Amino acid sequence: MLQEILEGEFWNETDFDEPTPKSGTLMISDDDVQTLRDFEAFVGGDCFDVRTDNGLQKSEALMGHLSKLRSLIAGLGPMLFVSQEATMALYAFEDYAEHDCFDIWHSNGGRSKSLTLTRHLDGVREVLDKLLDYPEAEFHFYTTPPVESAIDELHPLLTAKIGQRSSVRIYYAGVYCAPDGIPIGGLEFLVDEVTNETCGLFRGSFENSACLIGTGWKTCGQDMGAIVEDFVKAIAELNTVREGDEDEGKEYASTSDGGFEELEDEESVFRAGGPMKGHKNRSGYN
Repeated sequence: MLQEILEGEFWNETDFDEPTPKSGTLMISDDDVQTLRDFEAFVGGDCFDVRTDNGLQKSEALMGHLSKLRSLIAGLGPMLFVSQEATMALYAFEDYAEHDCFDIWHSNGGRSKSLTLTRHLDGVREVLDKLLDYPEAEFHFYTTPPVESAIDELHPLLTAKIGQRSSVRIYYAGVYCAPDGIPIGGLEFLVDEVTNETCGLFRGSFENSACLIGTGWKTCGQDMGAIVEDFVKAIAELNTVREGDEDEGKEYASTSDGGFEELEDEESVFRAGGPMKGHKNRSGYN
């Protein structure tokens, strides 16, 4: 599946069974209604899914989702009952907004999600948790297809790794967790095409606790899929380490032997409260 992703296709969510509405009467709270109102107002005002020569626009698909959400809110009634049809419409909107809606558009063609939009999406997912039963699926990490990146977008720690090397190409890939398709950060990595070496860094967040891990130069082949897969495995191992770590907000760097060490560079620290804060990327965060 990773190789299919690297050949240009994003994760195919049809590989997983869709969630289904819970049995019985579906109800939400007044706070949930406010969450949906806030989400509708923010997406309806500040988010777009299409960039054209005439500027940013909302597609017919996005306008359709907004219309259905407004109808859902208007039709709740005093008991705040939600129909199964409305539940699935809300799920479809959250999924669309997660993958296709952005409120930050960069001049270089990149696009990302602000922390505000991310929190709105988190709120909608909490509402959906009350309404849906999710099928069990294996948890794992995956990436979007790597794209070449510019040196001015590179983290300073990786910029320093380039040194006098003249044959280095820079790549970026968004990192997501399955089966929910939630973005958790971004992978920046370098490939020296002469020495066949790679060096990478992941910036992201696990359970709202920021992390920063990286590697020194190491030998690699010419298979881009294998290179990215090695980094994905390292990220998964980091997640395992952090699950047993009570000190939230720690930053780690992967040493050449595969271990982890806490970073000492204070300027590179990304504290809890939003993954990849202040970094231009294509994973959905800014």
